[in-house]
Amino acid sequence: MGFPTAEWWRLLSINPSETLLCFSFLHSSDNCNIYTYQLIISQSINLSSHPSTEDIDESSAEGLCSAKSYAKANQLLIQVSVLGTTKKFWRLSDNATRISRKLVLILRSHHAVGKHLAAPLQVSNVWIGAAAGGGSVKLRGVSFTAKGFGVDRVRDDYRHLSRVLLAILRASAGGGHAAVASRLPPDYRDFLALLGSDTLSMDDEFLIVNNAALLPMKNR
Repeated sequence: MGFPTAEWWRLLSINPSETLLCFSFLHSSDNCNIYTYQLIISQSINLSSHPSTEDIDESSAEGLCSAKSYAKANQLLIQVSVLGTTKKFWRLSDNATRISRKLVLILRSHHAVGKHLAAPLQVSNVWIGAAAGGGSVKLRGVSFTAKGFGVDRVRDDYRHLSRVLLAILRASAGGGHAAVASRLPPDYRDFLALLGSDTLSMDDEFLIVNNAALLPMKNR
């Protein structure tokens, strides 16, 4: 049985020392007595409860490029064949899911300390490491404030994030909204719908951060 590797955590942009893992072991249906595990990721409560200052980077020596430039240079929506058939389906690349997860983690970490974005998130605020594998994901030109914090501001943050994610995917696919929307996997479409929900509650942040649509393909 394989346990999560360092590469697995890197793709999800998770620090394993800050994450609580709950494993439930399921007996496999074959005769080899092989066990598989179902992994439930629950973001732990940090003793400090403070968002990382490294998530906001106005200027650094690290090789970051704008989200739009990164999207144009990297295929974030990919078409793959169903093994043993001639059928094909669209899915997000692991870099696309990693970028999505990192952005929701940034928002949630600030919401956890009672802060929200002072202005709507824009594609131009998202910067991504140009290194192979995508590197880091950071924000530039943003600030967070505690003024007026509440569920409405949390909803606004995620609503704007859903639009930013779609815009990044459109930049990568080179198509219009309808063309990209038709290629989105059902689970990621549901994820974006959750982000844009008018009835989103504070408790729903757990469902956002731990959404199955954000898992790397090899871990599904």
